[in-house]
Amino acid sequence: QVSQAPLLHSAITHTIADLKKMAVPTAPCRFAFVFPMASGHINPSLPVARSLVALGHEVHYLCRDQMREAIEDTGSAFHSEVEQMPELYEGREIDLFGATESLQRDYGLENESFMTAVSKLMMISNELMLPGTIRWLRAINPGAVLYCPLMNSNAAFAAQVLSIPSVALLTTAGPGSIQRTYVEFLRMSQTTEEMLVKELKDFQ
Repeated sequence: QVSQAPLLHSAITHTIADLKKMAVPTAPCRFAFVFPMASGHINPSLPVARSLVALGHEVHYLCRDQMREAIEDTGSAFHSEVEQMPELYEGREIDLFGATESLQRDYGLENESFMTAVSKLMMISNELMLPGTIRWLRAINPGAVLYCPLMNSNAAFAAQVLSIPSVALLTTAGPGSIQRTYVEFLRMSQTTEEMLVKELKDFQ
């Protein structure tokens, strides 16, 4: 079994280098980091933030309250995702994947498997997250955005709308891990890729 530590270290090193290139060498820059509260997704971003802060730059995180202490320990500023996104969270129950269980009820998907429900609700969730993400980015006015591409694609869409450079930090365990995770989720949901594609096409 090959250790993933060198791969992760290399990814973090290259991410820091990419962000430095975006910065103006003679003046501090401001960066926006958008990550979920899932520790495996946000943890690799923390040394990136710490390095940027040590270089004199500002880092602002949009995340959940559970990660406030870890974020502020890097010298970064914390901003509550729940407070910034009322379109998604107001009147709904908060869970790991946003407000998925409430949205399932809103759209009559309570009896769907996890994989099917999340897939159907992905773009709906992004649509509800986008207004708050855009408002927050406008207020922060960052030079670049770093985000989790698996759980925070809303950050990429918002950065594109505002013409802000963005960098995806893929935090999974090396090449091929996404496909294996996807296959495992399908198995757990007792569905196939073909069945899921048909479900998505039929979903209105």
